[in-house]
Amino acid sequence: MIHATRRMSKEIAHSQLLLKKRTSAKIWLSRTKNNLMVECDAESPDEIAIKEMLHDLEIRLQTFDDLESEYESTLDLEEIDKCVADTMEYRMSIMEARVRAIGVLKGLSPPPPDVSTPIATPVEQVRSRLGFDGPTLNVKLPKLSIPKFSGDMLMWQSFWDMFRANIHDTPLPLVSKFTYLMSLLEGEAQEVIAGLSITDANYGSAILLLQARYGRPDTVMFKHIQDMVNLVVGTHPTHTHGIRRLYDRLMMHVRSLKCMGIEESQYGVLLTPIILSCLPTEYRVQWGRESSGKESDLIWLLRFLEQEIQLRETAQVFQMTKPSVEEKKSRLGSPPRSASPPVSSVALLQSCSQGSGKKSCQACKGEHTLFFCPSFDSMKLSDKYKLLRRYRLCFRCFRSGHRMPECKRSGCEICCSPNHHMLLHPDTQTVPEV
Repeated sequence: MIHATRRMSKEIAHSQLLLKKRTSAKIWLSRTKNNLMVECDAESPDEIAIKEMLHDLEIRLQTFDDLESEYESTLDLEEIDKCVADTMEYRMSIMEARVRAIGVLKGLSPPPPDVSTPIATPVEQVRSRLGFDGPTLNVKLPKLSIPKFSGDMLMWQSFWDMFRANIHDTPLPLVSKFTYLMSLLEGEAQEVIAGLSITDANYGSAILLLQARYGRPDTVMFKHIQDMVNLVVGTHPTHTHGIRRLYDRLMMHVRSLKCMGIEESQYGVLLTPIILSCLPTEYRVQWGRESSGKESDLIWLLRFLEQEIQLRETAQVFQMTKPSVEEKKSRLGSPPRSASPPVSSVALLQSCSQGSGKKSCQACKGEHTLFFCPSFDSMKLSDKYKLLRRYRLCFRCFRSGHRMPECKRSGCEICCSPNHHMLLHPDTQTVPEV
């Protein structure tokens, strides 16, 4: 117990000593930076003085970084996060002063003797064409924050690219990079490198462990394909909004795989029939008309799906914004007619229920027509005919009030038979007699 107390006292004393040294180094570094800025802001900056101050700044910055790394190794994980954030903001102010001083030195350097008219850069050419001939404004960008990584394999590459650009490839000491890395991991990802002490030697080991767990291309590829299969299986979107969401999420995986060098042809044979199985009947019918020779082409299916979605979204916007005939006539001052306006074929297809009230499906009692009912679509052929007979509906248009020989609608769009609707198209069964 006594030995433990003595050891703890020594650690506290060592930490306090490091804090004093770090504070002293920070004060010297700040004074050097301020003197450098004063010289840069002078009317006639001294080139030799600026170079000497820059050299002094580099030495004091290295001393500060060494003491900072040693001090951070004595802190707990909870204290490290705040310490690193403060130090990073302070270092950014030092680097801004350094960059500014280098720019002043470039301005003081005499131009080469044989300089003709300088060629404008592409950016300057564009600014000149647009009329922006004034000085370029330095805009202070918002502070960049790296999202934490919790172990999602599909998010690893994005996290690693951001971490590498902002921290890994910078001249920070390895122990500081390791400290940043630990602060940006959580959950399962943090457990992968648990037990590694924050030292220069262990930083490389931590990166290798994370790359081995989350950066294997074959595992990431299978994960993308598995997620696409799970996304489609058991999904039966019936509205354009739901199909749009399905398409967007599929394209997210397709784009990620393409960035890895994996083309759609390598997994399209597996995925194309699964995607088709979850689409509404009208999509599958339209795809069947146009997909001759492209039955396993995933690229063609996704393009077809995007076009169909765009057409339906455009039609929905037009339907919501187009004024009715009665509204147009009321604006012109003519009294509205009591008779109903002509019904289009699309409206006739969607109004399969009886009467003019709220749409009611005979199969599931939902607020949609029988044509768009997933329950009716999944029924056996014999059960579909039983339902139509029970409600005395036409086999060709699913409406009541007439028999099939009197129906003016066309028959099946798949086999061109006049005896049934395309949802009653038989595979191996025989259509019952009317």
